[in-house]
Order: sequence, then C-alpha cells, then structure tokens
Amino acid sequence: MYVSTALFTLMVFFCLTGIFLNHLWYDDEHRGKEAFEVQVTEQQQKQWRLIENDEWAPQVTDITTYLRHSYRWPYPSSIDQDSELGELIFEFKFPGGFAHVMFDSSKSSYKIEKESGSAVGILNDLHKGRHSGTAWFLLIDLSALLITLFGITGMILIFQGRRYRIGGIVSAVFGLLTPVMIYLVFVPRV
Repeated sequence: MYVSTALFTLMVFFCLTGIFLNHLWYDDEHRGKEAFEVQVTEQQQKQWRLIENDEWAPQVTDITTYLRHSYRWPYPSSIDQDSELGELIFEFKFPGGFAHVMFDSSKSSYKIEKESGSAVGILNDLHKGRHSGTAWFLLIDLSALLITLFGITGMILIFQGRRYRIGGIVSAVFGLLTPVMIYLVFVPRV
C-alpha cells in the first residue's frame, strides 16, 4: 500500500510523458528564445586571458567555473575554441533547451543565447533522462526499481489468495503475451 502511494505521482508522470512521446501532437515550435550580452571587467579579461593578442589563450577552466557558479548550470556539453578568430564557445544542454555562451577576443563582453522548449518538451526530456543530471537519473532508476517491486508484491498477494489466483495468472499471462504478440505481428524488423 505504501509503495503504491509513493509511486503514484511517478507512475502518472511516466505514463503521461510516454503518451506525449508516442504522439507528437503538442506544440514545440514556439520555443522561448533569449539573447543578451554580459560585460566583462578588465580584471576578468586579464585573469581569463581574453585580451586580443598573438597568443590568445583563454583560461577555459576558470571561465567554466565562473559560468557554472554564476548561472547554476552543469558542466558544458562542448567547448569550442578558435584561436584564429579569437572565439571561445561553450554549449550547455538542459531538459527541453540549451544555452550557448560566446566569448570574442575583440569585445569586452560575452554573448549568451538561450532556448527553452514547451513544458511538454521539458517533460519528455525528463522522461528520457536527457541532459537532466545525476540526481534525475537516480530518481528514474529508483522509481523503476520500486515499480518492479510494486508489481512483484502484487503477484505475491494474488498467489496468497485462492479466490484471485486463477484470474491473476490469466491476467499476468495475457499481460505478458500481448506486447510479445503485437511486436511479432505488427512491429517492422530488420
């Protein structure tokens, strides 16, 4: 009883987002876009070695630490550096969106471009565990284990009561064979 009540929200979440993923009827075209520039102080330019010269060598680790702490972002998914153009670009990915941060050696600022999807797009990425971090991955694993435990305890309860045993076995066999038969008959394979 307590496992089922604890899992109720997670089961509803994964069921609904499974439907959303299976039917892409929601509007994810109107993504929230934002772009702005942030000034860099002279001290930061010197500390990060962003001053335009022949030996442009930005301190990527220091800049990454600054961006992570300033915006509460995860580690960047990619960092591109072009010494000839004097550009340093960080890409951060999030459920339903991303952010690009570009440093240009000719400017005393950096540009941030952010894009976020709809609420359903964010929920879908959370369902898949995309760009959601370690804590969310652990929540997915824990909920899967608890839902499995919930199913197993349900089967144990059915076998303890004679009245429901035959119906429970028939229901379990039907629940097992239905997806197998649909896969074998209707799902294309290589």
